[in-house]
Amino acid sequence: QPHLRQLKRTLPRPPTIPRALQLPPTTRLTQPPTPGLTPDQRRQELQLTGLANRTLLQDHLEQALARSERTGSRTGLLFLDLDNFKQVNDAHGHAVGDAVLVEVGHRLRSAVRPFDTVARLGGDEFVVLCEPVDEESAIALGRRLQTAIELPVSTGGTTHELSASIGIALSPAHPEALLENADSALYRAKAHGGGRIEVFA
Repeated sequence: QPHLRQLKRTLPRPPTIPRALQLPPTTRLTQPPTPGLTPDQRRQELQLTGLANRTLLQDHLEQALARSERTGSRTGLLFLDLDNFKQVNDAHGHAVGDAVLVEVGHRLRSAVRPFDTVARLGGDEFVVLCEPVDEESAIALGRRLQTAIELPVSTGGTTHELSASIGIALSPAHPEALLENADSALYRAKAHGGGRIEVFA
């Protein structure tokens, strides 16, 4: 695909990280919330992890980009997808899967700075918005997030081992373009087998 050729480079994970089970790629950011849900069910879906939802993320992103434009700093967006979460749901059911997502949400919030935004877009897709940031610090944050997620999660009488693919995009860009760029980088990370970080050029 043409947009993949714009990606700057692949950052391999250390060899000690187990290879993740690859999930089929999806078009993430252009999709609406989960179809067929009532408003109450949609609120419950968004409140599961206690993280920001898509609407709040959009608001924070617009404000961050406005600050970046005024100060000449950069805003970073890290789009994160759990590589093998579908296996957890299929093998242990959605109740266990939800418990795993809640724990992942706690770990993500613990790995970022107090003023960074952690959002869940639905399913096993998360976004971290950080500012001010440069490429090096965004990559370092991505690795901290991966390390937090790779710690075993014990729930439902079973210990689960997870890994995450992350796509990074940096401003300048308008909000939707920044989200799309991070999603493109994430798609590339998944296409290379998961458990990786990609930076969008």
